[in-house]
Amino acid sequence: MEKKDITSLADIQLLVDTFYGRVREDALIGPIFNNLLAGRWEDHLKKCIVFGKLSCWKSILTLEVHFRHMLLWLLLMCILMLG
Repeated sequence: MEKKDITSLADIQLLVDTFYGRVREDALIGPIFNNLLAGRWEDHLKKCIVFGKLSCWKSILTLEVHFRHMLLWLLLMCILMLG
């Protein structure tokens, strides 16, 4: 997939859908997210889109972190939010 700047809501949607698609299938954290968000994935994804609309993604995405590190960071964030 070609990388490009995020410039629209559609770009944020693609990022969220792609990222969480990988999260759901990840052997390490997939089961954790799937258990925490069972029956609530749609609501969670909508919240992520709102978060993106607030431009918070820009600061996260410019860090250039390894995918697994980002997953673990987001896991911690979600645990705190869902807590």
